[in-house]
Amino acid sequence: MKRLVVIIILLIVITGCSQHREHAKVQKQQEEVTTEQAKKAEETPAVNKALTVEDLFIQPHFMIKDFNVKTANNNVQYIIKYVIDPSASSYIEKHHPVLYINILYPDEILKSGHKSTSKTLKLTPAAGDVLDKEMIINDTFKPDFNVKSLTDPSHQLQLQIFKENKQLMHVFENLNDYRRH
Repeated sequence: MKRLVVIIILLIVITGCSQHREHAKVQKQQEEVTTEQAKKAEETPAVNKALTVEDLFIQPHFMIKDFNVKTANNNVQYIIKYVIDPSASSYIEKHHPVLYINILYPDEILKSGHKSTSKTLKLTPAAGDVLDKEMIINDTFKPDFNVKSLTDPSHQLQLQIFKENKQLMHVFENLNDYRRH
C-alpha cells in the first residue's frame, strides 16, 4: 500500500512539473510574438502621416479655416484660408505636387450665370514653417448676372481639387459652412 501511495505521489509531481514546463514554453512563445508585433509596428509608417497627394486634403493634414466671397462689378473673388499640418508640409517639400482647383457652382448659378465652374487654376502648394495658407480664386461673369447673389450662404459652392493629370481628387462640399460671420 505504501508503494502505491508513493507511486501516485510521484505521478502527481511528475505531471505537475511537465505542465509547468509546457506553460513556461507557451508563455515564452507568446512573449516572442508580442516582441515581433512591436517591432513591426515600429517599422510601419504612422497612420497620420501624409504619404500620398490624396492624403494632403484629408484631416488632420488640411483644414479650411475660413471662406469668404467678395464681389465687385461683374467679378467675384473666393478667398479660402486653410491650415496644413507639418506632415503635409513635409510631403509638399519632398514631392512638389502640381494641383488644379476650381469652384463648382450649384444649378441655380449654372442657369442664371451660364457657368458650371469658376476658372480652373494651377496650384503649386508651398511648404514652409508658415502652416496657415490662403487660396484666392477669381472669376468673371457676364454683366447681366448679379454677382452679389454669389454671397448668398444658401448656395452650395464646392471646392474641387484635381491631380496634375486633371483627375478629380477631392471635393469640399458647401464652402459656405466655413464662413465666419
